[in-house]
Amino acid sequence: MKNVLYKEKHKFDDNFSLVVLGIFCLGALAGGANALFRTNQNILVAIILFLVALALGFLMWWLTRLQLKVEFNSKTIKFKMSPIHLSKKAFLWKDIENYGIIETSKAEQWSGGNITFKQEKRISLTGRNGLALKTKEGAYYLIGCHEIEKLRAALDKLDQK
Repeated sequence: MKNVLYKEKHKFDDNFSLVVLGIFCLGALAGGANALFRTNQNILVAIILFLVALALGFLMWWLTRLQLKVEFNSKTIKFKMSPIHLSKKAFLWKDIENYGIIETSKAEQWSGGNITFKQEKRISLTGRNGLALKTKEGAYYLIGCHEIEKLRAALDKLDQK
């Protein structure tokens, strides 16, 4: 991609969620071991708890692999959220009716003030922060970005072209 105006790559970084999932995973393992090694062994409960621990462990692994790549130049916007998207998705700027930057504070993200009732497709690991797009077909998108100031500077360069 020639003349990249903006490029960002970020991963899932909510360590609190990973710690909570880890605690539940360890609890399920401990419960399964307890059910298995008690005097009145309950194999079915142990199997179910071990399967829950396995599912939680897989979810933790999957979340640590989650990453979003965003880049755009004067012609296209490309993004890919791995491992959800198998290939990059792209929009042409000429197909975008309007765009803007949305920046939501941490407190506001938990207040419900960031709820939208438009049929917005959110591609984000950063909550409701990033590039908001409306296509000429009427679809709404929010592409998440961490570096809002760099995004703002890149969009200013795009407007000057």
